[in-house]
Amino acid sequence: MLVIAALAISLWRPANDPAPSPEQEEKIADLGRQLGSSAANPGDIDQRLRSFGPFPPDAKASRALADALVTCGVNTLDESHRAQLARDLYSITVIGDNRAHVVPVALMSIQQSAAAAGCSPTGIDELMRAANAVVSTDPNPRRDWW
Repeated sequence: MLVIAALAISLWRPANDPAPSPEQEEKIADLGRQLGSSAANPGDIDQRLRSFGPFPPDAKASRALADALVTCGVNTLDESHRAQLARDLYSITVIGDNRAHVVPVALMSIQQSAAAAGCSPTGIDELMRAANAVVSTDPNPRRDWW
C-alpha cells in the first residue's frame, strides 16, 4: 500500500491551468493591438503587462520588457504573430501550476517572434533578459503539494 501511495504521489501531475477569463482574454487582445501600433507606447505596454495577474511583475523588469518590445519593432509582425506574442507574454506574467512546462515554451516563442520581427541579436538578448526577469513567481508557493 505504501509503495502504491509513493508511486501515485511521484506520478501526480498538476491539473491544467484554467483558460484565461473573458476579461483576461480582452486584456491579451488589447496587448496584441498595442504591440501592432506603429506608435506603440512602452508605458501602455508596461501597464498591460502588469495588469494580467494578481502578482504583477517587478516594475523595472516589466518596463525593460516593454522598451525591448518596442525597440525590436514587433509592430511589423502580422496580426496572428502579435496575438501569439501577447498570449506568450500573458503566460510568463501569470502564475499557474504548469509553470515548468508553460514558461520555457512561452519564452522560446517570444524569442522566435523577436527574430521574425527582424530584431538584432543584441536586441533579442536584451528582450530575453527582460522577459526572464518578468517571469512571475508566487510569493507564497505551496510547500504541501502532496
